[in-house]
Amino acid sequence: MPTTGGERGYSMGKEFFDDQRKDDRRDIGAWGRYRTGRGVARDVQILDVNMFGCRFRDKFGNLVPDNHITMKIGNIGPILTHIRWRDGAIVGTEFEEPLYGAVLDHITRYFDERTAEEKARIAEARAADADDF
Repeated sequence: MPTTGGERGYSMGKEFFDDQRKDDRRDIGAWGRYRTGRGVARDVQILDVNMFGCRFRDKFGNLVPDNHITMKIGNIGPILTHIRWRDGAIVGTEFEEPLYGAVLDHITRYFDERTAEEKARIAEARAADADDF
């Protein structure tokens, strides 16, 4: 079950944040790194990103909602970020300041390591899901 809210005293699933999203996320297969305070840096796989935040896989971390971290996506950063939700190994974040459009374009254009076939397969799956609604 997704955890959210932390010290605020409420609990909402990541679905709440999906409905509240300010901008569509862009799928990406990039590597990033985060650090909590002066802690050890952890490498993570960035799954999607937009101007306001990102979603990444953190298999061994212990991040919880309302944690504050600094991130790098590729060589972009540090980006001040806080954790909005966690669902198992998947973490949703919100950047303290939105990324500039040109920076977001740079990230998605140059740091995505997926093959053309992987991108096409994801696009087809999304199109099929859209047809189901």
